[in-house]
Amino acid sequence: MLQTLIFHQKIVSDNVLDQLQAKLPAIIADVLQVPGGNMALLEAEQISLHFMEASRRDVGKNINVLIYAGLNEPRQIDRANRANRIREDIVALIGADFTIDVRLYLQYIGAAMETGHRQAGPATEE
Repeated sequence: MLQTLIFHQKIVSDNVLDQLQAKLPAIIADVLQVPGGNMALLEAEQISLHFMEASRRDVGKNINVLIYAGLNEPRQIDRANRANRIREDIVALIGADFTIDVRLYLQYIGAAMETGHRQAGPATEE
């Protein structure tokens, strides 16, 4: 799952947040898809969104989108352009009433997978 955090100020309406919930996964999947390998192929269902309302003490944009995606060369080469495209697509979706910041973090990702059974004892290194 590709993780996306959306920090928003209180002034951002539920309608805008609902639009982001419905459309942002497809926007991200489209912009970040590149040729080659499993980490490069994305479907909207693979994008996990996490919404958090900012504290009244937070200073910044009305909407901050932080995207954590797998690192590969095609994404690395034009990462700023991809972040800008996502921002432009968000503005096209919700309008220009809010200030928006999009950050794209490309990294090697290790993820724990649920195995469906409980471990009998403490984990040991062999």
